[in-house]
Amino acid sequence: MTMPIVSRTQFQTNTDTLYPDNTTGEISPADLRAQMDNIADSAVFRGIGFAAAPTANDDSSGNNGNGEFNIGDIWVDETNDNAYVCLDDTDLAAVWALIGGGLVITSQIGNATAGQLATWGSATEIRGDDELTWNGNTRLAIATDAPVFELRDNDAAADNQRWLTWVDSSNLKVQAFTDAGVGGDDYIQLTRTGNVVDSLDFLTGGSVGTSLSANGLDFTGAASTIQTTDSETLSFGTNGVDRLTFGANTYVSQFSGLAANLVGVQVGDSSLTTGNAELHLGVGRTGDGVSRIELVGDTTYSTYGLRLQRAAGENAVSVLNHRGTGNLLLQTVDAGSLVLGTANTPAVTIDGATQVVTIAETLDVSNNITVGGTVDGRDLATDGTKLDTLNKYLPIESDASAAYVPSATDAGKWKRMTSGSAITVTINDAVFSAEDEIVFEQAGAGVITFSAGVGFDIRSRDGALATAGQYAVASLKFISSSEAVLIGDIV
Repeated sequence: MTMPIVSRTQFQTNTDTLYPDNTTGEISPADLRAQMDNIADSAVFRGIGFAAAPTANDDSSGNNGNGEFNIGDIWVDETNDNAYVCLDDTDLAAVWALIGGGLVITSQIGNATAGQLATWGSATEIRGDDELTWNGNTRLAIATDAPVFELRDNDAAADNQRWLTWVDSSNLKVQAFTDAGVGGDDYIQLTRTGNVVDSLDFLTGGSVGTSLSANGLDFTGAASTIQTTDSETLSFGTNGVDRLTFGANTYVSQFSGLAANLVGVQVGDSSLTTGNAELHLGVGRTGDGVSRIELVGDTTYSTYGLRLQRAAGENAVSVLNHRGTGNLLLQTVDAGSLVLGTANTPAVTIDGATQVVTIAETLDVSNNITVGGTVDGRDLATDGTKLDTLNKYLPIESDASAAYVPSATDAGKWKRMTSGSAITVTINDAVFSAEDEIVFEQAGAGVITFSAGVGFDIRSRDGALATAGQYAVASLKFISSSEAVLIGDIV
């Protein structure tokens, strides 16, 4: 038999009415009323037969017409099979919490606040405040054999964008998935050894393409890029100092540790004790172009003062261009020789110790050249002397001696003998070389007679060894260091 359900207030009123004051019994009606009032204050009252959930007006004053309710009272919605408990009975601001059966909870109070149970907003949503924190050493643990934490992008489902985070072989992975659950071959992962994080890896096609570890950045499998995307410089350094800097709008702007000026470029270091240290420009290029090294040392030639350039093509010209009125100096610092050659064969060599120039083949001078100084000890007179060959113009030298012994420096000269008395010219052995030549002119009255020294032979037609008279010219052409032919106006 179902008993009538009354409110706490009605229960107390009925108790007072049914048990008037009576002082004759051992238990007075007042005692019973007090006990029943205590029961009313302590018991949970329930309202049944409702067809909907309570509202804020179902309060301690009964403003909604469904009776009076106090904190802890139960409201049963028999139509929807839900039960509610009153958490706050303030007039017109009552708070009811759903405690329905089967653990099926529907949020009716908005976002949860402190001290309330988290509620399900829908079949796939846990309702919380602005953020949901799992507190217990600040840890959220999903403990399954293959734990997966999934995030779905805030976009249309047709975009097929999901992110899955899971642990595989102790490595934490983040991978892009479609809505259908198909994962891509590109993903990132954190690798570990025990409690030490080894690296952050970016995988492409299932293989590591970029790996960032505590002391390294490695690229494999494809062309890679390190760059800034805005107008910022990019610097690399050691020991807290920038060593290589790329300017935002320029090429390499700095080597070394100085803040502004480029003071040196070093290929190799102190650890490179053997092997090659090389600098290559244009290696592996797929198209033709110019390779160029340009040196700028002043503001006058701000583009370049010295350029080393190799043009494109198998038959292209390589050029060393020097600008300005200063000298282009090619020299060795120590006693090494300076060699110019073609086809890997030396053609001209300047000896590093003696400065003697050696020409491997014939010197071909097609046009007049201006020379000065000496060649093989021969005075070429002052600057401005014009030669088609070194022997075309002979420098003139006068001598008034009556007895003259030529030296090696006389080779290639025109000797004017001006003495008025007879002159003897004695040629000694091993003074001159084959192909040397001296021309003698009898410029005065003294006849020139040529005499062979010890070990030397003078050849002439009919044994003629003297000039024929004033202004007669005779030439000694040396066949070897010990023999010469006398030709000219001789008797």
